[in-house]
Amino acid sequence: MNEKELNGIGGWLILPMLGLILTPIRIGYLLLVSFLPILTDGSWEILTTPGSHAYHELWGPVLIFEMAVNIIFGVTSIVLLILLFSKHHLFPKLIIGFYLLNIAFIATDNFISGFIPAVAEQDDTESTTELIRSIITAAIWIPYFLKSERIKNTFTKDEESNPGNTI
Repeated sequence: MNEKELNGIGGWLILPMLGLILTPIRIGYLLLVSFLPILTDGSWEILTTPGSHAYHELWGPVLIFEMAVNIIFGVTSIVLLILLFSKHHLFPKLIIGFYLLNIAFIATDNFISGFIPAVAEQDDTESTTELIRSIITAAIWIPYFLKSERIKNTFTKDEESNPGNTI
């Protein structure tokens, strides 16, 4: 394939693009189905009020951390999509950071949540599966964004033809 054929949003780049499109949808669903009920059905008070049967001092910080980071990841995925479609030269570096921060977030969340007895007692294969999935995703796509000819040809810093593109 020549350089013209390996340019633009196509080929394997479609897969991470689809992942970025689905991320805010998945996070929005998670916030609506998991976190909104906690905030509206009295669960927050039960989990965070000293003396209640389910109280633990880490519930509040863990839930706030999870909600905040999920919102940040949802917004970041939208920003990354904008950078992808505008073929901005920072996109490859930022998506690599996105993948690495996702692993760090999941690992940190799993570690801290493990100090809450109600969480530690559960057989939580979902969190482990999510961590493994994010590691595999990063192991596949980080090398792709570092080595792909399509990435090199598509996301170049071209200030002469696009002087206002300084996002």
